[in-house]
Amino acid sequence: MSIKINEATKNRPGGTRVLDAPAVLIHIPHYLDMIRNEKAWQEGDRNGITVFKNEDISVVITMLEKSAKLENVQMKGYASLYLLKGRISMQAGDDTKEAAAGDLMIFHPCINYSIEAMEESSFALTHYCNEADREGEIF
Repeated sequence: MSIKINEATKNRPGGTRVLDAPAVLIHIPHYLDMIRNEKAWQEGDRNGITVFKNEDISVVITMLEKSAKLENVQMKGYASLYLLKGRISMQAGDDTKEAAAGDLMIFHPCINYSIEAMEESSFALTHYCNEADREGEIF
């Protein structure tokens, strides 16, 4: 297995970080601090960073200001959202739920969902996508 790293960018000039390797340690407090100190967070209502990514799984740490919304999101594969801090309202199809820090939500493939932060919130979103999902042959 080869190790996959990202390239430094204008928004994140601090260098490279490992995105995939035989074992990847993700120190979430470090990434939350990084997100909080970036221009996108200071000038906007959201920011996030991909902390793991390969062809089957991606993990993104996201922060939302109070009232920030992610609307009409849809993914081909399953996804899980672990709420690290705050409170959010989530709508999936006709179903609406509120979640608080420590809650875990699971999203089925191809369902439109929306998330609104009821207060400043942070979460880890993991998207699982297998070969059939990538080819559009879900189930």
